[in-house]
Amino acid sequence: MEAGTRVKAGAAVLLVGAFAVGGWMLWRHVGPKVMGSVEYRVDPSDIELRPDPPQWIETDIRAEVFQKLRARGPLSLLDEGLVVDVAEAFAEHPWIALVEQVHKRHPSRVTVTVEYRRPVCLVELTVGGRQRLLAVDRLGVLLPGMYDGGGPFAELPVLVGIDTPPMGPAGHPWGDPRVMGGAEVAAAVAHHARAWSLVRIVPTPREPLGAIDRTEYSLLLADGTRIVWGPAPGDAPPGEPTAEQKVERLKRFFAQQPAGGDVVPRDLDVRQLPGE
Repeated sequence: MEAGTRVKAGAAVLLVGAFAVGGWMLWRHVGPKVMGSVEYRVDPSDIELRPDPPQWIETDIRAEVFQKLRARGPLSLLDEGLVVDVAEAFAEHPWIALVEQVHKRHPSRVTVTVEYRRPVCLVELTVGGRQRLLAVDRLGVLLPGMYDGGGPFAELPVLVGIDTPPMGPAGHPWGDPRVMGGAEVAAAVAHHARAWSLVRIVPTPREPLGAIDRTEYSLLLADGTRIVWGPAPGDAPPGEPTAEQKVERLKRFFAQQPAGGDVVPRDLDVRQLPGE
C-alpha cells in the first residue's frame, strides 16, 4: 500500500512538473505577443501624473520620461517590473522631487503620484564676465533651463555673487554652500517675498572665527531697504533666532509701518529690530 502511494505521489509530481514545463514553453511562444497586445500595451496617454504639473514647468515631463522608458522596449501592464521601472524613470527627472506612488490597472492605465520641485530663487551666475540666471529649489538643487527673470519666475528673488558653476546637470545639487544657504533663506521667506518686494539675496563672507567660516546673507528690497538676515537656517550658531522667529519679527515690523509716503532706504538687522 505504501509503495502504491509513493508511486502515485511520484506520478503526481511528474504531472505537475510536466504542466509547469509545458506552461513555460507555451508562454515563451505566446508571451511576447500577449504582452505586446494593444489590450496591455502602455502608451504615453495611458500614464497619468498626479497632481498636474504646476504652471512653472513648461516641459512635457510625461513625454520625456516615456521616451526613456520606451528605449528599454515595449511597455506592458503584464510586465512585473513595470511599476519599479516607471518609478525609477520619473524619480530621475530633474523636476521631480519625490515619487510617492505608482499604481497600474487594467485597462492600460498607470497612475504616478509625485511631488514636484518648486523654485525658490534664481541664481545669478557670473563666469568670465558673462551672466546667467538659473533656478534652484529649497535644497539648492539646480532646475532645468535658463531664465531672463520674466515669465513664471518674474517675482523670484535673485541670489547674487555666485561665480562657481553647478557641479552637475539639472536635478543635482549646485555644489556651492553659498547657493544651498541662499536657497534656505529664500525658502524661509518664500510666502512673504512678494509682499515685502524682495529682489535680491546677497551672501557676505564673514571673517573666520576660530575654525568656523560662516556665510551670512542680506535681503535687498525694491525700496532700497537692506535687511541683515544672518547665516542660513541650517548653519545658524547657538543663540541665533530661528528662521521662523526672524520671519515673525519681519512680519510685525512691516505691519507697523505707515502706508504711503516717501520711502527712505534703511538698513535693518532682523536679529535686532526696533521694539524687539
